[in-house]
Amino acid sequence: MTQHDQALRHWRVAFLVWLIVLTIATHLPQDPPIDNPTIESPDKLLHFVCFGMLAFLFMSTRWVRHVLLSWLVVALWTVLDEVTQDLLPLNRAFSQGDLIAGELGVFAAYAWQ
Repeated sequence: MTQHDQALRHWRVAFLVWLIVLTIATHLPQDPPIDNPTIESPDKLLHFVCFGMLAFLFMSTRWVRHVLLSWLVVALWTVLDEVTQDLLPLNRAFSQGDLIAGELGVFAAYAWQ
């Protein structure tokens, strides 16, 4: 196995681990919101960074070499992730803000690459 093949294998494992962790994290049941939270969650920033990292790792796997098709796969996964939060009984709702933040993270990763 060449160094290139080993590197690709490592990127692919990293992507799959991140995909699983991110999917679990976005689908954990959520407590009902409180009126006056002590600490505001940087929710949109987390979506931006986490889905941007997902896009970067997916690009690094080289499973899809065509850039637009690769972007489409990750962008659609971001939509699917947000939609399924609303469909499952997790006390989570579809959020346009979360979706936009995730898509901007994906776009930023592809623009950077």
